[in-house]
Amino acid sequence: MKQSWMTACFGGKCPAFGNDTGLFDKRNLNPMNTRNRGQYLTEASDGLPALSVAEHAKDKEYALKEITGIFTRAMGKKWPGRLYYVDPFSGPGRCVIKDSGEETVGSPLIAVRVPFNHYYFGDLNQSSIDSLRVRTNQIEDMASSEKTVCYFSGEATETLDEVLKELPPAGKSLGLAVLDPWAWDFSFDYLKRLTRNRRLDILINFNIGDMKRRWWEPSPRLDAFLNIPTDHREFFEMKGRGVPDARTLLDHYERELGKIGYDYTADDMPVRNSNNTPLYHIIYASRNKLGIKLRNAVSKKTASGQFKMFE
Repeated sequence: MKQSWMTACFGGKCPAFGNDTGLFDKRNLNPMNTRNRGQYLTEASDGLPALSVAEHAKDKEYALKEITGIFTRAMGKKWPGRLYYVDPFSGPGRCVIKDSGEETVGSPLIAVRVPFNHYYFGDLNQSSIDSLRVRTNQIEDMASSEKTVCYFSGEATETLDEVLKELPPAGKSLGLAVLDPWAWDFSFDYLKRLTRNRRLDILINFNIGDMKRRWWEPSPRLDAFLNIPTDHREFFEMKGRGVPDARTLLDHYERELGKIGYDYTADDMPVRNSNNTPLYHIIYASRNKLGIKLRNAVSKKTASGQFKMFE
């Protein structure tokens, strides 16, 4: 496995770790059990930080496992050695369910277990990236594989230029990007730059629950995420919508995706809380109808298998 390290981490030693073997020094972790723009970090059984998440996160993890598996199995022979995976909001690679204490595998460690050839992981939190690097190196066969892994620490918008420099040539590769921030930590302009001239399918966490809860608050970040020219409240009020429902917001966003070539979208993956209320939708977008065909082949069961994820 080849690695690129795009943070202040030199000579094999990372600032959040006590030594070169990857043993975790909690005194150097910042933060632990604190909030970082929505991210709650706690300690996993391996002594490294993990995201503290709710039970419904398992459904999202299950969906990602299904999608990445189908994507790589279907496209691996057509694009040998040229499949790549982008996750600019990767987290530390492990999650802890708040109520039960159960530990689950996060999105980046789901991805490295399927046959992509190149990986690009990023996170705002340095400790999350340091921990992900250790956990990735511990996976059996990763060290001896031909896979390449690049790590980026910082705001996704600030590290985008570095990511674009490292990505495989646009015309000779096929990728899957997972954009799963806690709220709307990337703008539509970021999305346009990341995907420009690329064969790159995208999975987007469309956090409808948070949008509706905070709708009446001014939010330039939300405006930029939705790609609207004015305050989001004024924009939809002019259309006579007031507080828009989920379908109105999804339709608007998917029209914007169509303007940059993503004509094929699916959003029938609502992730729900224990009261069966949709918290967010997982949008799959592709520039090729085959991408949606593959996505629609995903199992319609949740992680528990007790009810349908799709509507």
